[in-house]
Amino acid sequence: MNKFRIIGVLILAISAAYIIIFDFSNDVLDFIAGMFMAVGIAFTFGILPKKKQNKK
Repeated sequence: MNKFRIIGVLILAISAAYIIIFDFSNDVLDFIAGMFMAVGIAFTFGILPKKKQNKK
């Protein structure tokens, strides 16, 4: 696993635990947790574009 996939899994786990533990108590914080989950999914499944390395 590359480092972005590991980071994505960690972000997903922390965000999911936050949502389960606090049980949707605050709309703003739940929105932020949802945004972090989207970033975690993007890192995990490689949806974000990778930087191309120029070979000289």
